[in-house]
Amino acid sequence: MAGADFDVDLAVRRAADELDRGRPDLARATAEDALRREPTSVVARGVLGHALAELGELDRAETLLEPLVRVPEAAGLVLRVRSSIARKRVETVIGTDAAARRERQEHAIAAVGFAQEGVGAEPASAEARIELSAALRVAGSLDWAVVEAREAVRLAAGDDHVLARALFALAASAVQLPTLRDEGLAAARRAVSLDPTNGSFLQALAGLELATGHRAQAISTAMRALRVAPVERFPVAVARYAQFLLLNRALALGLLVAFCTPLLVIGGLSQVLVAELGSTAGYTLGTRIAGAVGLLAMAGTQALVFRPLLSDGAARRAVIRFGRKRFMFWVAVVALLGSLLAYATAIVTGFLGLVVLLVPVLLIAWYVHARSASSLPKL
Repeated sequence: MAGADFDVDLAVRRAADELDRGRPDLARATAEDALRREPTSVVARGVLGHALAELGELDRAETLLEPLVRVPEAAGLVLRVRSSIARKRVETVIGTDAAARRERQEHAIAAVGFAQEGVGAEPASAEARIELSAALRVAGSLDWAVVEAREAVRLAAGDDHVLARALFALAASAVQLPTLRDEGLAAARRAVSLDPTNGSFLQALAGLELATGHRAQAISTAMRALRVAPVERFPVAVARYAQFLLLNRALALGLLVAFCTPLLVIGGLSQVLVAELGSTAGYTLGTRIAGAVGLLAMAGTQALVFRPLLSDGAARRAVIRFGRKRFMFWVAVVALLGSLLAYATAIVTGFLGLVVLLVPVLLIAWYVHARSASSLPKL
């Protein structure tokens, strides 16, 4: 693009959008290009500082802000970015000893201090309140963080882009307070409704739904995230959560089918057939009928569970690509395929033994798979 045709404001807005969508690497490239073409752009420098902070380049982000310190109109922006840098420094401190805890606390206090100054510089800015809410959340002051986020929501009325971010700031703190979880989820869902193609928002909503026990909604949201976000750019975490939730539900339903199917034989069908056809022929026919019912029920429930993947190639490829490298993925898949094979064997041989074994096998697979939730990445 020729220099004369380059729109710096448009480039900066594009960089900010990439940042909101969880792609700080792309935001950095776009903001660097804008700043290279217009070195005096305050907003480009601020967006680039935010992107560098998200990427962990904290010292460079600090250095980038130095030319803005003496620019009065940039005071609020500089303070917001400095607060963001301080928040990221909290995450860089490793360890659980007293010194590490003290260092994290110092960075958190610094973040709150910068953010409060930012609000003082721009009291009517929703962006300033969003940053203060985030800093307070990191510092552990959840009630105060909710208050500031609510004010950000009020100030952002009329600007859907900022309003969506304010709503997620509210959700991030509110869901951690038992009495405000419903408000937090409602805020997150409203934010997604304002920007339904934002993969970062959908990712965050899936994490909140899972954390609050809404697993069915989390599966649906994770599938939406995989549909709207380019797979090669979207975090692996969403695909792994979607895979975990789908397999967990599939194993639970498979266990229910495996428990009920033998009851069909033992509980009456075979007795009726034995009375009509004799012991051997009646039992064999009853077993085959039970096997057919079990096969249809198992195949039907699994098709229902995996329907989002069957109808969406991009989501299917993402889940399989990231799942096939994990041991627990194969444990669940083998258990489910083994179930179908056991029912098919019952139909062919009239022998119920393998079907009876499905209950303990699926129970163990479901339990082990559920325990693997602790290894999932944080959304």
